[in-house]
Amino acid sequence: MQELSSQLQELLDKGFIRPSFSPWGARFSFSRRKMIRFVCASTILNNYIPKCEFWQKEVHFLGQVINIDGIHVDPTKIEAIKNWTTPSTPTEIRSFLGLVGYYRRFVANFSKIALPLTTLSQKSHAFIWRQNQEDAFKFLKQKLCNSPILSLPEGNDDFVVYCDASNLGLGCVLMQRDKVIAYASRQLKVLEKNYTTHDLELGAMVFALKIWRHYLYGTKCVIYTNHKSLQHILNQKELNLRQRRWVELLTDYNCEIRYHPGKANVVGMLLVV
Repeated sequence: MQELSSQLQELLDKGFIRPSFSPWGARFSFSRRKMIRFVCASTILNNYIPKCEFWQKEVHFLGQVINIDGIHVDPTKIEAIKNWTTPSTPTEIRSFLGLVGYYRRFVANFSKIALPLTTLSQKSHAFIWRQNQEDAFKFLKQKLCNSPILSLPEGNDDFVVYCDASNLGLGCVLMQRDKVIAYASRQLKVLEKNYTTHDLELGAMVFALKIWRHYLYGTKCVIYTNHKSLQHILNQKELNLRQRRWVELLTDYNCEIRYHPGKANVVGMLLVV
């Protein structure tokens, strides 16, 4: 303990560390090794369950079930969604959207489906539960109760992104070797509703790269869009400030932009139609 105190004092004198006066600082104390070993032994004697488990066929983690088939929604959460009663206040709508929104990666076109509920949860709208809210509420429950199995990524190769946009929102799907890894979508912001089709389609690509950066950054990927001019966006010289900012982000990734005709881009059309 004396040696430790002298080393800490030396670090203080050299300015490498300083005393903490933060009220949120975590307190700690030093113990001799024998005492620490005794604490570890007592946890074993008291049947302490270890946090690490190996060779498991199935793992429940953060509301999801992970096994050899892929990623599933936790059945206990599905039961809670299935038994959720019709919301009667904006607060109850937000609670429901908070739960189902956590699993939005399992639902294609989530933002468009949830739009009637999202609108009704805003303070600027009077709470009047209509048929379109009832349909959206039931459809979201149905989608999550029958949600698809998402695959786990295998390595960093062969990632493909399908993007699409509409006057309601942006949508994209991440795939690898014809298997769905995740869905993503969001509603348009107020200013984005004035964007041209070209900028909306480009914004969908940027949205996908940002949300799946941990998968796509540093690896080669292919992005499919149904807007033909975006194939050459990286070589265009006349761009506005917003487009330049987005193109600069695109150059950070090793991505190849390919055109996929709208009629053939079935995956993308499912996202925002």
